[in-house]
This record gives sequence, structure tokens and C-alpha cells, in this order.
Amino acid sequence: MQNLGATKRIKAIYSVIANLNRLEILKILNSHSPLTYSELKSLSGFKSKKESGKFAYHLRKLVRQNLVSLDRAQRKYIISNLGRSILNLNRQIEEQTLFESGKLYVRTSRHRIEPFNPDKILQSLVKEADMPLELAQRITNEIESRLPKIQTHYLTAPLIREIVNALLIEQGLEVYRQRLTRLGKPVYDVSELISSTGSGKWAMDELKDVMAGSILAEYLLLIQLTKDIADLHFSGDIHLSKINSWSFLPDTAFVNLNYIFENGFSLDSKIPSLPRIDGKIKDFKELIKVLCHLTSLLSREINSEVCFTNLDSFLQKNNINVSEGDFCLLFELLSSTLPQSSDSLIVSFFLREENLKLLKEYEKYNSKTPNPKVVLILPFNLLKKNPYEFNEALAHGIPLALANEEIRSYRGIKHNSLSNGVKLFIHSLSINLPRIGYAAGKDEIYFRAKFYITLQNSVSALKSKKKLITENLNRNLLPFLSLNYREDSISSIVNLIGLEEAGLAVLGNDASVRDFREFSKRFVEGVNKLANDLSLKVNEKINIGFMEDEASTRFFNIDQEKYGKHLDLNKKSYCEGISLQGDLIDSDALDWAEWMLKNVSGGCYLALKLKKDERGKIVNFITSEINKLIFARFQREINLCQVCGFKTLQSFEKCSVCGFKLQPVIIS
Repeated sequence: MQNLGATKRIKAIYSVIANLNRLEILKILNSHSPLTYSELKSLSGFKSKKESGKFAYHLRKLVRQNLVSLDRAQRKYIISNLGRSILNLNRQIEEQTLFESGKLYVRTSRHRIEPFNPDKILQSLVKEADMPLELAQRITNEIESRLPKIQTHYLTAPLIREIVNALLIEQGLEVYRQRLTRLGKPVYDVSELISSTGSGKWAMDELKDVMAGSILAEYLLLIQLTKDIADLHFSGDIHLSKINSWSFLPDTAFVNLNYIFENGFSLDSKIPSLPRIDGKIKDFKELIKVLCHLTSLLSREINSEVCFTNLDSFLQKNNINVSEGDFCLLFELLSSTLPQSSDSLIVSFFLREENLKLLKEYEKYNSKTPNPKVVLILPFNLLKKNPYEFNEALAHGIPLALANEEIRSYRGIKHNSLSNGVKLFIHSLSINLPRIGYAAGKDEIYFRAKFYITLQNSVSALKSKKKLITENLNRNLLPFLSLNYREDSISSIVNLIGLEEAGLAVLGNDASVRDFREFSKRFVEGVNKLANDLSLKVNEKINIGFMEDEASTRFFNIDQEKYGKHLDLNKKSYCEGISLQGDLIDSDALDWAEWMLKNVSGGCYLALKLKKDERGKIVNFITSEINKLIFARFQREINLCQVCGFKTLQSFEKCSVCGFKLQPVIIS
């Protein structure tokens, strides 16, 4: 009896779906469910009053067989699970019928199966590849003759595109293939990324960023840059950092908080989902809210660093009281607003006030944060007046930079402009100096000549980047920056990697420290002149810089195969910026570092490398003479617990707080 009942039910269902009108109602509900009676009637094509009875009849049939149900609370109709199963079965039958007809059908990017239409290939060649009509017709005819010979169950739009591109290469039409190519990652790479996500290596947000970024990187190298520039990047003569957003975002922003707050921080109606901030900031609680809001916006519009200036002067000018714990809370909340990917940007505060309490609160924040993204640039006088407290802070693994009056970002970029609001810098292009040195041998004149050629290409690339970013700003794709920038507030810096290795290649490995320092001064003077000459030619100021960058490791790895005999294989990268050994600093070293900091036009990263003794204490360095430097960061190796954030200079194997294994990390 049960089988008889089931057979009867199946017959009733087949009877219901045999009608095309009822199938259409099911498809509409599957796409738009839930719908009111009148909405469903209109979408199904029963628009006149005469057809109301007919529609009610079809809908009643579907409801009786439980293919559609009525949500009585909302008075809306929804498709049932059985209804979805029926639609899936119907789709499979339609597909199989099409395949057995012997005709060519295509699964399109719109998730439909359509008869093969050669006119779409013709249209694509003319519209996307900008191919002459007569040539496009010839290519289309050739593809149409080849497709029936392909042994496949079905064609897809990507497969047809691959076949067209293969034919274009066969016939030497590479320029059209480049315009027509499809961007994206291979299936294997996507599977590997998803597997890594499952094992905890990547956060889901970073996975999505990597997937989208791979397409944008391909687009940059294939379409937005000239072939010459792209080839220089691929070969390792130059490096484009943060390549997935290279053509979309500026790299560093200096934000004058005094100016921004005094002029009313607002986005008008650019981002309706964000809360509006009205009036002036009256207390530190309001300041925290505004800074978190501002940082969240800028973290989407800047690649490398956001440097806030004049926070201390704003607090003083407006008599805003700062209670104990306020700064620590600010740093913690700012950290939570930043992207958590491994190469995300940092937020820095350039402060002129010698505030020891602020340093203590920053130390407290760092004790809770294994990898802090909020960093400070403090005045040198803080070190001069509080050497013991400062050394204790360094011993606890705090990333710190010191500066005198001249404004610098944490990465060492100079801010010479008197602009009131936001000053932008683009600097994510680095030149491989050691490679130029290896090619030049010991000929310094040839070294400079070859460098100039690379510099010209680099300036051309940065000019393209600036143009693309300006277009994004003018289209309001970067909401905050679009409201707060001026076109003359974007500066370009060409970054130089591996000065030390290049100097040894030109001078010889037996060159003295003094010889190298004299070489570096001659080089900087010569480069400044070349940059000034180029600035006149391109009608735009070009600066040079020596800053840290991911390029140092990539250049080293690429050069190992060809220039291995020149490389110190105990290292893993070329030098970045300039560095001094903290316990060996003398007057000559400080004079050289001071000269470099003053004369490198775009900015210079100076690392003071600190040593520790057998007890894990930092070896003292000369504080009185260091104060004359313009800028410095402190570099040392600590042991870090990735679980609880405990940091120590001492060589323990396990964390004394939670018992997990400690890892050696360079803090800079």
C-alpha cells in the first residue's frame, strides 16, 4: 500500500510540473523567495485581472503538492526543499537533452547553458581586444571550425577564451591575447590557500585579500604598466611592493590631527553606514572614538603607514585631561581597528612632548601585544633625561623611534611640507643597487651611469602610480583622502636597497669602513643631482630614500643564482637603510649617520643595533652624542611568546608566564 501511495504521489507531482507556467512560478520563487501573492503574480507574467483565476489555479496546485508553502505570519510564499529538488532534477534533464542533441552548448559565466554563438567570439575580439573587424571574423571562423573536434562533455566561457588565446599566440597576435586574457589563480593555488586557511595559517579576511589581490597584481603588470617596467620587476632590477594594491593606494600618509580636528572631521554622506561625529572633541573619550573611526577609514586607503602628528599639541591647546590608562586604552582600541594580515600597515604617532607616563603606558600596551601595529616616534630628549627608564623600555621589546624637531614617519620618511591636512607619499618601488654594483665591477662611473638608466625607468613607473592614484581620488574611491587631499600634496620617493653590498662590489671587499662611508656620501650627492635633473624633465619633484622594504629579501634570493659568489650567504637579505652598532658608536659614525639623514632627500631608515650581555642586559651606548641625530630606531633581538605576548632579552627556552616555547624575533 505504501508503494502504491508513493507512486500516486510521484504521478501527481509530475502532473503538476508538466505545466510550463507552474515550472516558471517555481523558478521565480527559487530566485526571489519569499514573495507576496501580488509580487509573485506580477513576476510570473499574470498581470491582467482576467488572468487572476488562472494564476490562483496554478499556485494552488503547487501548494497542494508541498512544492510551495505559505508563511502565514508574513503572508508570503516560499519554495520548499522538495520544490528545489524538482527544479534541480528538471535542470539536469534539460542539460542532458541539450548534450544529446549533438549541438554545441556553453556554460556561461552567468550560470546558464546557452547554444554556442560564434558572434559572441567576434564581439569579444572587437570590443575587448580592439581587433579590426576583418581579422576578428577570420579568427572567429577558425575557432568555429575547431570547436566541434574538441572531445569534451561541455564547453565553458573560460575554455573558449583559452582556445581563442592559444590561436592568437599561434598566429603571432600576442598583443590581442594580452588584452583578452583572463585574470586569476590556478585551481591548485586556490586549493592550497584554502587548505592553509583550514590549518590556521591565514585568517579568512587575508584569504579573500590574497585571492582578490592576485587578480589586481596581474592586472597591474599586464595592463597598467608598460612591458619594460613589468620586465624590470620580474627580473629583479626593481621591486614593486604591495603589488596587489600598488596602483590603487598611496603608501604613507601624514595626518595633522590638530588641523583635522579643528576643521571638523567629517565624511559628509560618503559612507552612510558610519556614525556622524558632531562638534569639537571635548574629552579624551571622544578623542579615542574619533581616532579609532579615522584609523579604520585610513587602514583601507593607505598601504604602509599612517603617521599622526600634533596629537600632543592638540591636547595641550584644548586643555583635554588625560587620565592614567587612557593612552594604553587608545593603543589597544586602535590595534583592534587595523587589518590583522601579516603585512598590514602600521599606525605611528610623532610626538614632541617628553612624556614619561606615555612611554610607561605604551610599555603596558606592548606587554599585551606580541606584534604591535601601533608605534611611537618620541623626542630624543626623553632618552637624554630618562636613560634608565628608556633602556628598561627597550629591554621589554618595545618598538621605538626617536626624532628631533624634523617630522619623520616610523619608516624614516621626511615630511618637509607645511601642508595643513594630509600629506601623501608613494614609495613602494625599490632599486636593486647590489646588482648594478656587480655588473659595474669596480668602475664607479659605470655604476652611476647604469643606476641613472634604472632611475629613469623607476621615475616613469612612479609617475604612472601617481596618475592612477589621483584618478582614484578624483573618482572618490578613497572617501577620506578624497575630501582631505590636494593634488600637490602627493610626493614620490624612489627607494634604494643594498647600499652596503653595492659599495663593497664597487670598492672591493677589502674596503675600510671609512672608504665605504666616503663612497656613500659621493653616491648620495650624485643621486641627488640626477634626481634634480629628472625632476626638471618630468616637471615633478623626485626624492630618493633608504628605507626598509620587502624588496631586500626578494632581491637577495633572485641574485643568488647569478651573483652567488658576491653574496654573503649567511645573510638572508640585502641591507635596508643604514645601521650602526649601538655599543661601537663613535663620533665619526655619528657624523656620517647625521650627514646621511640630512642629505637623503626622501628619508632614511637608521637602525641602532643594540647588543645584550650574558645576563640579557642591553650594552650601554653613548646617549649624549646620539642626541644630535635627526632620527633613529632601535634594533635588538628578543625572545617572544606568540601566545601570551611575553617578551624578554634573556635566553629562556620557554615562556615563564604560560610555558609555551619562546621564539627569537628582531624588534626594530
